[in-house]
Amino acid sequence: MSSESNHYPFEIKKLDAKEYEEVFKLFNGESGVLEDFVRIGPKGYWFHQPIVHVAPKIYNMKVRPDDVWVISFPKSGTTLTQELVWQVASDFDYAKAKAIPLMDRFLFIE
Repeated sequence: MSSESNHYPFEIKKLDAKEYEEVFKLFNGESGVLEDFVRIGPKGYWFHQPIVHVAPKIYNMKVRPDDVWVISFPKSGTTLTQELVWQVASDFDYAKAKAIPLMDRFLFIE
């Protein structure tokens, strides 16, 4: 991969101690496990730490004219919509759909 394809124009910063404490209070689930968060960009949006490795790939992803995107709010029927779109685009190949999990047939960026 060339250095140009790794270009990512936004700063990614780890949370400082005070922010981390705030996040721990707000998002520490019953499991007691807290994932690391980072801040990205000029507005400092919070993301889970693994985004550090994925964000440049998403930013530099080649978008084709025939790509189909499903963009939705959480809990609004995204999985059903993905399945419907995949079925239409695959000429309703139910056997293939049953053999391959949706997560492998339909990429998901969160």
